[in-house]
Amino acid sequence: MKNRLASLLLAASLPLTPALAADEDVVARVNGEPVSQAMLDFYRAQKQRQLGGREPDPDNLLKEVIDIELMIQDAHRQGLDQHPELQQQLEFYRQNLMVNMAARQYLQRHPVTEDDIQAAYEELAASQTGNEYHARHILVDSEAQARELISRLDDGADFAELAKAESTGPTGPRGGDLGWFSPDRMVKEFSEAVQQMDKGEHSSAPVKTQFGWHVIKLEDTRKAQAPALEEVREQIVNRLNNQRLSEYMAELRKDAKIETTE
Repeated sequence: MKNRLASLLLAASLPLTPALAADEDVVARVNGEPVSQAMLDFYRAQKQRQLGGREPDPDNLLKEVIDIELMIQDAHRQGLDQHPELQQQLEFYRQNLMVNMAARQYLQRHPVTEDDIQAAYEELAASQTGNEYHARHILVDSEAQARELISRLDDGADFAELAKAESTGPTGPRGGDLGWFSPDRMVKEFSEAVQQMDKGEHSSAPVKTQFGWHVIKLEDTRKAQAPALEEVREQIVNRLNNQRLSEYMAELRKDAKIETTE
């Protein structure tokens, strides 16, 4: 019963749009009022977003939409559609929709072009400075374990094989290989240790982090490289769109008479 109520409250928080029901196949009638396939599909999409992309239970979708319709009908019977608080919220939603539509239309009139994206990407690539590191590590629970591993490495043991046999970290099965990374991707103690090492060198002393004790081997270094354009395309487009919206607001403010009471 508790789960059912929670599901109903979630359902009630997701708006259904009657306009979507026009001329669609009716999947149910509630006290004579139609529930269309379009309304059901709209609700499914809205709830999927609420669930973080997970597909909602199809067996409950129609029941929840019917429950919403029942609550709407009861709210009308109580005259809640005229309640001042509801009218205030509806006005807020109306204004919010208008703002969103104004922003979308401005971006349609000032679209981000491929030339814009390429220029922004080249700027990003040029800003990549510093080094990247390719390292392996062995993660263990105690300093004593780490020191014993360092001793074995000093005696000529193979680092990758030791990592496979001894590391408790997720990279153990692949020989402790961390791939290429920039210092800011690692915790401070780890990145500082790596930056002080020479290529081919392993730790002379254990490195303590919040995850445990590390023995590290630096495989290689290189100058920082920009990610591929496709990896950052969405990020670039979002940034450029935000810049355009800032320009839009600057235009509106320039010709506006604004008075505040503070």
